[in-house]
Amino acid sequence: AAPMPPVINPVMASQGARTQHLERRPRRAPDMRDLVAVISAHQLSRSHRAILLLANGEHTLPDLARLSARPVEEVATLVQELEEHGLVYYY
Repeated sequence: AAPMPPVINPVMASQGARTQHLERRPRRAPDMRDLVAVISAHQLSRSHRAILLLANGEHTLPDLARLSARPVEEVATLVQELEEHGLVYYY
């Protein structure tokens, strides 16, 4: 008989992927020296501005959530939107 493939628990797999995603550290793009001009050009909300200022490459998403007093899910969405604008990246 052929060997059986390993059984992967989808809940555990998604939790592992989520944990790995949360450990990423967003950082402002290097060409963002003039934050005031960037904020004006992109018409960023107060929430986006707060996350953008905190995204220095040293904080994980849970850190950003704690520092901004926002839920992790909201911070993840804000970071994703900033990433779509090319304002933050992960390294």
